[in-house]
Amino acid sequence: MDGSIRVHLGYHWDGFTSLALYLGNSEFDTDGRITNAVNSAFNTITLIGGNGALQEDGNFKDPFVADAAVNSSSDAMLIAGLAACGTELPDESPLSALLSFQVLHGTDAGSFNWTPEMTYDRQLSTQQAVYALDQYSYSVDGKGSIFDFTANPVN
Repeated sequence: MDGSIRVHLGYHWDGFTSLALYLGNSEFDTDGRITNAVNSAFNTITLIGGNGALQEDGNFKDPFVADAAVNSSSDAMLIAGLAACGTELPDESPLSALLSFQVLHGTDAGSFNWTPEMTYDRQLSTQQAVYALDQYSYSVDGKGSIFDFTANPVN
């Protein structure tokens, strides 16, 4: 087991792994299996280089695909997943890497590119970045998950 949740339908290891991390603070973890899976995923995700997903520049990329590209959606999903289960980022570099995809000028200022080269169709990348930044902020403030509407009611 490599620590990630792998689905042999494509390259979306990061999305499935990060979504599984949302279970890390689950009240249903009666036997510790979810905690063990989260710890294993965290160790793989935050290991720099080699079999780890975290790159020197703070971006995440699939360590099991040689030509995998870094992108804002992978960064956002993994930041959100790690934050949701209450784990601290190894440093601020993943946040800086995510913010490096943000458009700073023009009519799309504030939105996020998927990659530096792909500067169109920014809706999904922006949505995922906002979720990640909100989840990180909630975690830092001790509020738990952005999806816990009983603890964090929408007014």
